[in-house]
Amino acid sequence: TDEGVHATTVKYLLSGHKNGNIDVWNLFSDKVTLLFSIMSAHKSRITYLAARSATFFSAGEDNLVRIWDFSMKTCEATILHTGKISSVAVDNDLIFTASDQFLRAYDRCSCVKVFEIELPDKISAMYIDSRRQLYTVEINIRKWNLEAIIDTVKLQKNTGVGRLNGSTMQLQMPNGKIEFDRLKEKKRRQKKQAEAKNLNIQTILNDPKARSNFMGFLKEAYADENLSFWIAVQRYTEFCSHGNSKAGALGQLGKEIVEEFISVNGPNALNIDSGLRNKLVSLDADEFSKDSFKETEIEVLKLLDRNFVYRFSRSQYNEDIRSSQEVKPKNRLLRVVSNMGLQ
Repeated sequence: TDEGVHATTVKYLLSGHKNGNIDVWNLFSDKVTLLFSIMSAHKSRITYLAARSATFFSAGEDNLVRIWDFSMKTCEATILHTGKISSVAVDNDLIFTASDQFLRAYDRCSCVKVFEIELPDKISAMYIDSRRQLYTVEINIRKWNLEAIIDTVKLQKNTGVGRLNGSTMQLQMPNGKIEFDRLKEKKRRQKKQAEAKNLNIQTILNDPKARSNFMGFLKEAYADENLSFWIAVQRYTEFCSHGNSKAGALGQLGKEIVEEFISVNGPNALNIDSGLRNKLVSLDADEFSKDSFKETEIEVLKLLDRNFVYRFSRSQYNEDIRSSQEVKPKNRLLRVVSNMGLQ
């Protein structure tokens, strides 16, 4: 058999192989099916895979770390690493790599190295938990607070050296500035550009045509469960508003939503915080209320707004909407003239 590495999301399995190829599999079809393959993603054996929302990450023995767009199936960025990569960990803002005794961090947006720490012993593995704690496995296990790392970098950027957990941290300052805020700045620009086109998550949801096209776009990005969940919650809320908030049917409807979208084994399981997931899964039928899914709905809308609206605004799906809006006559008289072919 082909030796390789694997990573899973709620719905998909990623497998990386010694020939440098990556396969993405659908786990929730009747039969596990291959969605797509990326040939020669790396020049040699793949050693690491991870997925976050619409992005996945890979590392290989070619000393490269690559960031991939899930929907476009293309490489967005490449980090040329110094030395053999023994482990990788991915956070919202940073990509951590381990090579021998060196822990390095790269900005997810610019792929610029922002700091490097030399530890006493070789790093064999790394892990980031849901509380943003980074664990490095050496002879012992060392725990790092990511917020403290970021604060230390920012506070010490003028001196170039900081102290963290007893280790000396040499800061890399390309062009004389820390690159930590590049990802947030990029997202801010993207949001502003999308808003300039009068497009945000609310305008999409309020427009049936835009919502339908957005669903098509999300299906290509393998993220349509998020919009499907929002639609289900709107029906649930409407059901409550008709005076059914105390009816036994409400609990049944709530349980159906949990089984489909919240449960880890659900056919359209969302990628949400485990604490929020456990809270909803543990609800009894008589404990559901109008606001049971409110917190989850907010998180899902934030995810859609943050990761998909700008890309949707640049896609052919949105071009179709703009084209139809541009050719649509503004009043009845113009429609009549247009239909008569007199314009």
